[in-house]
Amino acid sequence: MNKYIDFNMNHYIKVKITKIGLDELERQHNEYKKVYPLAFKEFIAPNVDEDGFSKWQMWSLMCQLGHLLGNGFSVPFMPEIKIEVKK
Repeated sequence: MNKYIDFNMNHYIKVKITKIGLDELERQHNEYKKVYPLAFKEFIAPNVDEDGFSKWQMWSLMCQLGHLLGNGFSVPFMPEIKIEVKK
């Protein structure tokens, strides 16, 4: 029998962002910078831990990179997702 955990789109996860994902995040940043030049400085890649994972709220990751997901597409982040579980 499968086990499930409760998960909310506001919960945190960790993923490894690929070059495709980083390029898309930078593209989005630069588009916002054109509209709001005073609010956006230079692009800074997401912080990564010692294993190469960056921390996101699920809704934010899907909002920013979900449009790049599809069967046969090059992925913006690796398929392994770590879900933060509160103790």
